[in-house]
Amino acid sequence: MINLVIPTDFSPAARTALNYGVALASRLDASIHIIHMIHVESFTHAAAQVHMNMILEKMAENAQRDLKALADELKKSHKDIKVKTACLQGEFLSATIGSYVKENGIDLIVMGTRGASGIIGNILGSNAADVIAKSSVPVLAVPPGTTYGKHPRIILTTDLNNLEPKLRIIAPLAAVLGSGITMLHISPDGTHTEKEEKDIKARYSSEFNIKDLEVKIIQNSSIEEGILDYALKHQPCILAMFTHKSGFFDKLFGKSITRKVVFHTEVPLMALKH
Repeated sequence: MINLVIPTDFSPAARTALNYGVALASRLDASIHIIHMIHVESFTHAAAQVHMNMILEKMAENAQRDLKALADELKKSHKDIKVKTACLQGEFLSATIGSYVKENGIDLIVMGTRGASGIIGNILGSNAADVIAKSSVPVLAVPPGTTYGKHPRIILTTDLNNLEPKLRIIAPLAAVLGSGITMLHISPDGTHTEKEEKDIKARYSSEFNIKDLEVKIIQNSSIEEGILDYALKHQPCILAMFTHKSGFFDKLFGKSITRKVVFHTEVPLMALKH
């Protein structure tokens, strides 16, 4: 059984992620865990700590009520989906989710992003950034207004190196979702050819038994603009990017890629460990 965890603060952004996660779970035959974290700080003054404990107890009571309402709603509209809820306490969301992931065998984190300036802009400086950077499992960041199913395709951004381990993860996911795969490479110097596209497609379609595989090598002096233009034009259900040892955001915003907004909010981003 595949397990998805969906953190919620009961905001509209979190609801978008929940709806997307539920639709994804239906396709994956997965169970979902809806969790809410109450931020906790420790106090040295005993009286302050007692007062805070009373507040936390009331917050937990309200959160558990809201979680139950969400779960009941989902069970009525999606009778085949298994739903679990948990109200957790912690100081940092990434650490709290990380512990929950390990203790409950979670395979994927689905969480919402905020704002309208672009998905990377939404993630930076937010809880989602910290979760992506520290998570041991894939994280799917879902922007506001996203609905699943309009564009059943996965775009896999790649530098054309080490494709096998990446496709071992993406190909089964695409098969279950009924999605095609587009491997997208942005070539600043334009040295790649159409023959390379065909050769890569032929090799990996056969090796991984991918029925619907496209390879797009696009020339653009700016990697971020090339990815942005293609993603906005084709609107995938998932845009998949792999992290590296040097860090996902170090790679994404290194010397060759500026700190501008890359992906508009209608493009869900899946960050996976490489």
